[in-house]
Amino acid sequence: HKVPLHGGYVSLQGNMALLLNEGTYNCVSSAILYYVVAGRLGIKTQPQQAPNHVFLKMGDTFIEPTGGKAQSADDHQKFIDKLWSEAKPTDPLIYGDKQYRPTGKMGLVGEIYIDGASKAKDKLDQSTLLTLKACCMSPTNPLYANRAGSKLHSWTIEAIKAKDFAKAKKIAAITGQLYGDSVSSDLFNQIAKAQKHR
Repeated sequence: HKVPLHGGYVSLQGNMALLLNEGTYNCVSSAILYYVVAGRLGIKTQPQQAPNHVFLKMGDTFIEPTGGKAQSADDHQKFIDKLWSEAKPTDPLIYGDKQYRPTGKMGLVGEIYIDGASKAKDKLDQSTLLTLKACCMSPTNPLYANRAGSKLHSWTIEAIKAKDFAKAKKIAAITGQLYGDSVSSDLFNQIAKAQKHR
């Protein structure tokens, strides 16, 4: 932690090249580094996702790569409680009765795209694409599926507001292919209503 991560914590710094070159990191890039090094040393760790955070678990020990420390379950629970006090209203729907969920190697890689989507939040086309790439890394990850659906919905609404109805219809059709006809029907109804009032 003292040498490779010497540059300090930087929000949304999930870029591994920057971590290696400048030592700056966030929970995603530091967790990836710890995960890779642990694997090289024969230490089995499991990446975990919590609201707006990633960490590693090794048996009953919790590894917080951003702080470079291992914690007991009791000590780590205080940190998890803090994360949940700042969670989005939709997070309980995604996590169910769990406070964090295990993810795999590709889910950890998907977090790089989620960071990129957060950085590009003002550019819905780019942030949606990056979120969909995260879904491709880990197709069964409910966090990524939820974010991608939300981004696609927002992008459709943005196109409707810009009166670009052809674009809105394309995005709504893609949303329907991914999330079902009822979702796309709602979006198409919004497009039709906007077209009548233009």
